[in-house]
Amino acid sequence: YRPDQLLAIETATRGTGLFLISALAGTGKTTSLEGIIEVFEANRKRVLLCAAWNKAASQISADTGKRRGEDVH
Repeated sequence: YRPDQLLAIETATRGTGLFLISALAGTGKTTSLEGIIEVFEANRKRVLLCAAWNKAASQISADTGKRRGEDVH
């Protein structure tokens, strides 16, 4: 992981509540998300992946291969 991805993983996994990842394409969102999921699963935490649009939710699911993504509508 790159330093900015490690920071995102650390920030997301030590906090409580909601954590939002938003950035341009190709910036490492999926890689960061995979790291966050790994940490939560290792600590037996529940993970819910959400996106604003159904297509994006489906893409999250396909990219991570770990969870079913849900749209928030």
